[in-house]
Formats: sequence, C-alpha cells, structure tokens
Amino acid sequence: MFETPTSRANTVNTHHSLILGLVATDCIAAVIIAVYLQSAWELYPCPLCILQRYFFIALGLFSLFSLLLKPGKLRDFSSAFCLLLALGGAAAAAWHVWILHHPAADCGRDAVGEFINGLPMAQWFPSVFYATGSCIDEIPPVLGMSFPVWALILFSLSALVLAASLLRRLRA
Repeated sequence: MFETPTSRANTVNTHHSLILGLVATDCIAAVIIAVYLQSAWELYPCPLCILQRYFFIALGLFSLFSLLLKPGKLRDFSSAFCLLLALGGAAAAAWHVWILHHPAADCGRDAVGEFINGLPMAQWFPSVFYATGSCIDEIPPVLGMSFPVWALILFSLSALVLAASLLRRLRA
C-alpha cells in the first residue's frame, strides 16, 4: 500500500530499463527499414541520410550498453550520452527537413559528403554507409512523410523519453 524508497527506486530503474530497451529497438528497426527500403525502392542515400544512420546506430548501441549496466552513476552518465546522441540525430534530421523545404540550400555533398564517404564503414559496407544521392532528391513518402521527417520524430521522441526517464531516475 505504501511505497518505500527502495520499491520506488526499483520501479524507476525498471522503467528506465524499459525506456532504454525501447530506444535501442526503435533505432535498430529504423536502420533496418531504411536499408531495406533503399534496396527495394532503389534509392540513393545522401550524406545527411547516412549521418542519421550513424546517429541511429550509435544511439541504439549506447542504449543497449546502458541497459546492460547496473543502476548507478555510470548508467546515468551513459544514459545522458544517449540523450546527447538523440539530440544530435534530431539536429541532423531537422537540418535535412529544412533542406528538403529549401532546395536551393547546399545539402552538404561537399565537405560532409567527403567526410561521410571517407569513414571506414563507408569502405567496408558501401551499400549501407556510402552516400551517393542528393539531399533534395525526390523520395517516395512512407505513410505520408519523408524519411527525414520520420527520423526527426524518432530522434525527438527518443530524446524526450530519455530526458524524462533520466530526470525521474535522478530524483528517485
């Protein structure tokens, strides 16, 4: 009937673990769907698409890493890093959405594209990590929205739930 500090901490830790697991699952699913649709629809990803993939992969891996840690300061630090990755991914996706609405803007095929394509992953797995398209290419919408809009939604939701869960965890 009454909640003890220990039972509240256990509930908060379980909730935080669930959030980390959901974020990791969403990130893995987002990359798998993007790669599948790229192949099925014969799309050419742009540098910002690939940058968002890197953010999804990093966020997913760090969420899994945080999930494996015992509750404590290291897990809180790792979760805060996950929050920063989600915010970074949201910034990249927001920039991509802005470019889609302002086609005259440069999408980053110069310096960003060279950097992205120069990374080892682009050499090892070019079908997944090599940018060959332009940021303003027409892409068929998925459920009425473009890929960058979906990425912005997923990164923003991840940042929101991670921030709320982390604050709740720190207050427990």
